[in-house]
Amino acid sequence: MAKNDLAMIKAENERLVTEVERLKQRLREEITRTQAGVRLDLNLEKGRMREESSKQELKIKEVDTRIEQEIANLKTNIQASKATTLQYLVGFGASISHLSGGDDGFSDSILTQVTGCSALLMAYLRFRA
Repeated sequence: MAKNDLAMIKAENERLVTEVERLKQRLREEITRTQAGVRLDLNLEKGRMREESSKQELKIKEVDTRIEQEIANLKTNIQASKATTLQYLVGFGASISHLSGGDDGFSDSILTQVTGCSALLMAYLRFRA
């Protein structure tokens, strides 16, 4: 009977050892599968982040380009305004000169002041450009 009990214990022990080895193998496979899933998720997330970053950079470049265009338009408008102002001043000075006829001192004084102002404004606009 003792031999029979010993044989049964050995058989049970071997069955348990085999079962433990099978469980170890399944655990290794599950760990490998889980690690592969995590790696895949991380790579997908990295790709999404790169894509989002690229979209943000593109938007920044678009806004930067739009700002540069607006600045260029403003500079053009300022230059046009300067030119128009100079034309009006020169025209005003010429009309005063024409109207005054240069006969009286008062008209000459106004003409001199307008011409001086025009010259100052032209010099100022040159240095500001």
